[in-house]
Amino acid sequence: MDRTAEQVRQEHRAKLGPTLGPVFSELQNDLAWLQVKWAEYRELFGTSPSRIELMNSAAGLFFRMLQDALWEDALLHLCRLTDPATMSGKQNLTIQALPDLCVDLTLRAEVIDLVDDAFARVSFARDWRNRRIGHRDLGVALGSAPVPLAPTSRADVTKALAAIHRVVNHVHERLLN
Repeated sequence: MDRTAEQVRQEHRAKLGPTLGPVFSELQNDLAWLQVKWAEYRELFGTSPSRIELMNSAAGLFFRMLQDALWEDALLHLCRLTDPATMSGKQNLTIQALPDLCVDLTLRAEVIDLVDDAFARVSFARDWRNRRIGHRDLGVALGSAPVPLAPTSRADVTKALAAIHRVVNHVHERLLN
């Protein structure tokens, strides 16, 4: 049965409550949007050397800028989804908000473990955000940083995405069946 986005939001609110329901619904949508963007990145830049040759011959600089922009967007999106629930007194839409919204203490403990794993798997992206994307660390820029940027790969992004999916899927399976 096809449902509208509004119907799904209403179902989440009805089954998960007025606090968890809306947050869960928006997190699920945000994660789905990241998954779509990541699939496009992989399709363009991660599956076919001949496609990369074609893009380079057609508009090499443009596709390099697009690749960098999509890559950085994916890293930033991973960070946003796993940032603290509250920063500078403002609430964030993040999986870190889910444990406190889970009334069932067993579920809360399970979600905490899954969130901790996802947070750890996104650490490479957070390093890039903090020292290269969001800010331009001088030592990194000059190649003299005592600690180099965390190594990163498409596989790292895919694993981080899977860890975030495990959080959302666990809540979905336990509370929405």
